[in-house]
Amino acid sequence: MAKPDLSIIVPVYNVEKYLEKCILSILKQEYREFELILVDDGSTDRSLDVCIQYSRCDERIHVIHKENSGVMNARKAGFLYSCGRYISFIDSDDWIEPKFYNGLVECMAIGCDAVLMAGYRIDGVKNKQVRTGLRQGVYCKSEIRQMLAKGIVSSLWSKLFKRELLENNLSLIDSRVWRGEDFLTSYACLLDADKIMVKNSYQYHYVQHTTSAMHQYSDKNIENLHYFVKNAKCIRKRKESSFLDVVWNRQILMELLDVIRKEFEVRDWLLSWKEIDEMDRKFSRIRFSHLLLGEGLKTVSEVMTEKEMWIFKLYSIRAYILLNLYLKYLNKSVWSK
Repeated sequence: MAKPDLSIIVPVYNVEKYLEKCILSILKQEYREFELILVDDGSTDRSLDVCIQYSRCDERIHVIHKENSGVMNARKAGFLYSCGRYISFIDSDDWIEPKFYNGLVECMAIGCDAVLMAGYRIDGVKNKQVRTGLRQGVYCKSEIRQMLAKGIVSSLWSKLFKRELLENNLSLIDSRVWRGEDFLTSYACLLDADKIMVKNSYQYHYVQHTTSAMHQYSDKNIENLHYFVKNAKCIRKRKESSFLDVVWNRQILMELLDVIRKEFEVRDWLLSWKEIDEMDRKFSRIRFSHLLLGEGLKTVSEVMTEKEMWIFKLYSIRAYILLNLYLKYLNKSVWSK
């Protein structure tokens, strides 16, 4: 097989129920010049068997099997194996329509470093558009910076990257970050881009499950936030992207608020004194002054809603009893994603 223009990387972990639909949707693409790299991250179900079965039927499919170490390490392993000029990451429980990659030829012809795309988010029976919020077309470096400062959809599934962007930036992403890693990767790469294309066709179907890591409580949520903040600061310093401070702050604060909400929610919103002491111990690693890249409250107030500001204020003074009551008062649906 000749060297392909496109490498499609799919991290796989215990998704035998959804994996076949994902693989078939990729194989049905009208754009054919690609390799598909399936990275089995130590699955304990039949996911690896499904990968091997399809690799025997199509020479474009390559299978990597490794010990479980998280989605970021799986993506990095897939990238090191890949050889395409452009790289696409697809989640193994999602699926794409046949024309998803059709704009790649145009993108390569004009020398774009990345493509930003729209899609659909499937949450239960609901099918919602995930819009780029941008005019379709080509953007130069100064326009890209303005775009990033306003904020973009950071999901990796909504992007194609020129190989060089990932070569220069994947190593900057801490593999211990398992929530928010898409944000860190997307912004690190796009800060280096000179020209990008925005396509507002809806060809990707992002499937959300209530059992996914994004929806579940984990004892590692606070630890993840610690690594996320540290990694965000590192990238900010490396890229000298102080003009994006509001964006960095906003993302860090939203991660924090979601962790706080889950900490209370898993206890059915009721905390004993013993649990409050335990929560205080767990949060002690993350100090108020360490959370913000620019530490002024003015900056915080500019990126937070009134509800979020109250949660942050109560957290910052460790007023857990009041915070508990306040979160009980708020409608839970406000904080669901």
